[in-house]
Amino acid sequence: MSALKLLVAVVISTASTLTAGVVGALPITAAARAWDEAAFNDCAEGYEAQREDDYVSWYYGVRQCCISFGGVWHEQQPGQAARCDAPPRIVRVPPGGILETFSPSPPSGSAIAPRSR
Repeated sequence: MSALKLLVAVVISTASTLTAGVVGALPITAAARAWDEAAFNDCAEGYEAQREDDYVSWYYGVRQCCISFGGVWHEQQPGQAARCDAPPRIVRVPPGGILETFSPSPPSGSAIAPRSR
């Protein structure tokens, strides 16, 4: 097999592997965005006993609960506590978006007279 044929075969197999990996990962990513607040609360509750004794373990444990159950983790900032929020809603607009546009009608009772020259 020539070097060129070998190179082409490697490129094609790599591209097909990468494509399969990306396509296979899409359902997992979409499924991970489903927010299960009750499961997050149950998971985070398990770490509450550590909060006083080992804050770092508590922090990273609750953070992992948030991410695992589809939440959006907001890191602790000066003056703000760390928190877990529901993921933002994704609103899908159908192709074409606006189907009709409406112009305002003139107020009733006001007739516009044509100009005379």
